[in-house]
Amino acid sequence: MKTILVSQRLVGNTGYAEIREALDVQWGLFLNQCGLLPVPIATHVPVKSYFDALKPAGILLTGGNDLSVFAPQDPLSGERDRVEQNLIELAIKHSLPIIGICRGAQMLAHTFGAKLEKKEGHVTASHTVQIDSATRIFDHYQKTALDVNSYHNYCVTQLGEEFNAAAKHTDQTIEAFEHKSRPLYGLLWHPERCHPFSHLDIQFFKKVFDS
Repeated sequence: MKTILVSQRLVGNTGYAEIREALDVQWGLFLNQCGLLPVPIATHVPVKSYFDALKPAGILLTGGNDLSVFAPQDPLSGERDRVEQNLIELAIKHSLPIIGICRGAQMLAHTFGAKLEKKEGHVTASHTVQIDSATRIFDHYQKTALDVNSYHNYCVTQLGEEFNAAAKHTDQTIEAFEHKSRPLYGLLWHPERCHPFSHLDIQFFKKVFDS
């Protein structure tokens, strides 16, 4: 079973002074079915320590929290950005794959110069995305139309020059993307929130992380 490093959302406790790192328990169930062992990243442990000790097979950037560019008043967003930027930098240095989910996809896109905008109608149980058949993501999913969930307010409307759009919403916002040469991928939907899990999402994770 291969190990991957997983970013977590940060949650301030209103009852007393404590900041919590949180990860949906569904991620453990989903990643186990992908043959992957998730290691959650602690905010104040140097990211390099995980790379040195564990030699991970890849990185998963999960959902939760807005990017600090959209929530400059929230120090937790800035803290999470810092951790995920370090994960992205080290993954690229070590030629490791990255999958960003929802907020994680936004972080990956933003890091490489994408344009993101707030849009209505993207918090819904299900909608259809169209997958570009010329992309690697299509090679993994083998479908040109895919029904997915959606829980984001900020959408990717334009990618940086190093990335290609792989799937789009009917409003032409970008729902999935991939780096032109590196194994870096973003999905705006949540595979861990599907009941049951989609075998196509599982297949995608297995292929990207070679599990």
